[in-house]
Amino acid sequence: MEDGSRNRIIPVPAAVMQGSGAFGLQSAVLSVSEAALLPHAERFRGDLATYAGLELPSPTVEPDASGGSVRLELGAVERTARRTRGVRADGASPDTEVHRIVIDEAGVTVRGASEEAIGRGLTSLVQLAALGGGVVPCGTIDDAPELAWRGLSLDVVRRFLPVDEVKRVIDVLALHKLNVLHLHLTDNEGWRLHIDAWPRLTEVGATGAAAGRPGGFYTHDDFTELVEYASERFVTIVPEIDMPGHVAAALTAYPQLGVSRPSSAGSLLPVAYLDPNVEETWRFVEDVLREVAAISPAPYLHLGGDETFGMDHDDYVAFVDRAIPIVKGLGKRVVGWQEMCRAGVGPDEVIQYWIDFASLTGGDEAGPADAIPSEVRDQLAAHFGEAFSDLARIAEKRSRLLLSPTSTFYLDHPHGDPSTDPAQEERRSRLGLQFYPARSLEAMADWDLSSAIGDVDPDAVAGIEAALWCETVETSDDLQLLLLPRIAGVAELAWNPSRRPAWSDHRTRLAEHSSMWHRAGWSWFRAASVDWP
Repeated sequence: MEDGSRNRIIPVPAAVMQGSGAFGLQSAVLSVSEAALLPHAERFRGDLATYAGLELPSPTVEPDASGGSVRLELGAVERTARRTRGVRADGASPDTEVHRIVIDEAGVTVRGASEEAIGRGLTSLVQLAALGGGVVPCGTIDDAPELAWRGLSLDVVRRFLPVDEVKRVIDVLALHKLNVLHLHLTDNEGWRLHIDAWPRLTEVGATGAAAGRPGGFYTHDDFTELVEYASERFVTIVPEIDMPGHVAAALTAYPQLGVSRPSSAGSLLPVAYLDPNVEETWRFVEDVLREVAAISPAPYLHLGGDETFGMDHDDYVAFVDRAIPIVKGLGKRVVGWQEMCRAGVGPDEVIQYWIDFASLTGGDEAGPADAIPSEVRDQLAAHFGEAFSDLARIAEKRSRLLLSPTSTFYLDHPHGDPSTDPAQEERRSRLGLQFYPARSLEAMADWDLSSAIGDVDPDAVAGIEAALWCETVETSDDLQLLLLPRIAGVAELAWNPSRRPAWSDHRTRLAEHSSMWHRAGWSWFRAASVDWP
């Protein structure tokens, strides 16, 4: 049994046994053990066409695999040595993705106890076919992730992303076996989901975006379309309605609900928060969360809870402690940003850790550490001072920990590597928040989970989630340059946090996988640290 170092899949499989010979998919017959697998077989056909340029005939339901076939079978798979720990955003068992791929010169069998497990195996097979010109090496792959929650938080507020563009992001996640899309739907710059009970949220609050860009919003039908598209690709959408802070757009529509002050000489950080002492605020909170819960099948709702600049601490705690039971009353569980651990959270809540301070101190790489004005740094230091104790709080309250440390998993860091494309070099100077230190692909790949969680029990880690904020994103191409190839590194760290591959191996895989990104029409940042073909 080998460790997969000769395998070309991203993320690296748990266990690979190399065989001899190969199988060509060019003339393969696609068969399934039961009709429920037909949609996944059809999607596999589509992915083969997109990423490998291969066309297979339509799949059939056959009782037994025949020679020259790619066979999909639902059934138990003997557990590998790997245990998946954490929390799944769809509420399923962490072991849902265990699968086995057996390839010999007569054909391929993909087996798993769930449709999702088979889907993950098919993704590996698509990658092997695309990278091998339709020919896949013989052997056995036993695979499952180490962490159950592997996702991306996507900011659709600072730049509104139409439905088709969000679908393209979902495609990128699915190709890299990430299984959560956390949609950041509301913020100071806009409100992106229509709420029937409070129509001015989108009539007024959705009209613009950051830096004078056009606004927009999703109807309930739009949101349902995205949920279904993602679910078909084994990605769960978790909606975020940020509160009590980051609500300037909501307060533009309904100013009676809270306090809003733009940045000023006295306070360079914008103030916008819902007032828990106003009873109409609670009608608003209940109405909004009820509508979101009704159209979102995921068992989790993200309540935000971050950066409540200007809000009294006791008011913040009172808000969180009243909002959590509302979510639970709707049959959902709460995800919240790190600051929420300072309120009455417990084992039922997932706390998203993000403040690791490297972005404020300059980190370990060259970067514009003094790009934040000193008075803003002072205000941030005062606001974030409590964060040094947050991991201890999370451990004490036994909440689940979702890891999104800014210095590694915030994809709006400027690129630390130069690009081999001169046109990208010009864009590199404006993409990403310039007060963050630039981040290289190698530094990201070197992140270590065990040193990041402090005293938190490793079994309390829900998973890993990157975040892509869009303050500097003007076009779809900009978005893709921040997303790729970094998201492949995120996928690797989330699938294999305890045995991530060496940078020399990872960079080789990135170069190979760029052929699939090219076929799919995606842009990616051509970091000079990788030998792109």
